[in-house]
Amino acid sequence: MRYAIILPLLLMLGMVSCKKDSEKDGDINQNNFSAEVVINGDTIIMEPALVGYTNAVGAGGGVIDTVGNYLFRQFTEFASVNDTLRIYFIDIFATEPTAAQKEAIVRAGTFPTGYGTFDVIAPDANLLSGAAIVYIDANGTRWTTDRDPQNQPNWSFLVTSHTQNTVDNFSEFNTSMTFSARLYNPLNGNFIDVQALQMTARTVLP
Repeated sequence: MRYAIILPLLLMLGMVSCKKDSEKDGDINQNNFSAEVVINGDTIIMEPALVGYTNAVGAGGGVIDTVGNYLFRQFTEFASVNDTLRIYFIDIFATEPTAAQKEAIVRAGTFPTGYGTFDVIAPDANLLSGAAIVYIDANGTRWTTDRDPQNQPNWSFLVTSHTQNTVDNFSEFNTSMTFSARLYNPLNGNFIDVQALQMTARTVLP
């Protein structure tokens, strides 16, 4: 399994055939990328000018079963010293995907609930193509749609724009999206509701 991220990767992986994640930083031109997110009714503006958020991208995948099925995901995240919001785009292939197939995972349009952020995953897990969301709050608590991907009463996920990144060389694309999701605490089943009113982020590792 290979991974690449533009900030340090904070994942615990449990997949078959794992390989080291790679990283790339994205510290400049950050003001082109921002998000307005509502978490349990509280609005958070994620942009460098206000609270020092950075926007990073990453990608990776690996064989997920004994017959060679291959899961690959692209992800983007907004991170500060207080919290991190990470968005995953996930797809499953019969064999290792080509570079073009990996790039095409992120696209304009709607996405169903995906499963496969690799936080806690078994080799025989029922993985799902689509989008998944992880939020790590100021207390270090991880909230994720992976905990219960089928229990999403208000799920919506729409990529409204997906264009070539001409701002910097830290990603292939600039992507705008909105979403609404319920994120669960994997340890106790508690949940928070998260809504992105607007988000423009780097996507697809170059």
